Amino acid sequence: MPSTRLTLIKNSQQNFRTAVLFNPRESDDKIAAILTLAKNKLRIRATRIFVEGGNEISSSDELANVLQNDRKLFISGGEDYIGLLKEHPSAEEAAFTPAPATITNIAYESHVEPDAFAQLKQTAILKGMRYVFGMPDLHPGNTYPIGATFVTEDMIYPALIGALRPIQ
Repeated sequence: MPSTRLTLIKNSQQNFRTAVLFNPRESDDKIAAILTLAKNKLRIRATRIFVEGGNEISSSDELANVLQNDRKLFISGGEDYIGLLKEHPSAEEAAFTPAPATITNIAYESHVEPDAFAQLKQTAILKGMRYVFGMPDLHPGNTYPIGATFVTEDMIYPALIGALRPIQ
């Protein structure tokens, strides 16, 4: 099997990316091989793979269908896809997409990295999230933004107050 040029992108901080040549052996589990490669190159506990648009790759067959030169793979440490979602979701997908919380940026006079805004938007769609505030010290965290305040209804998210991993 010939090598495939891929770009592995850290899902939670998409400015962290690396180009790799992927050449699995026939006996290798391709999903596990990509996750191990991502763990070594991006230095994250890689558990999920997404392609652009937010589709998750969960089997070696799905991965084989999308593997082509110059493919971008978004590697997640457990969090949902953070990026531009498909423009036209199916009716079934649209029925399960939660309405985002109200986002207020109090950090308008501060320099804020784009990744922090992406994480803020991703957090706004968590179940029960009602209000999301970006404070003047807003900056990207490993999964969720740091320097933000969240108001939820009937939910507590320990990952938003200092836990290391997202809740599944």
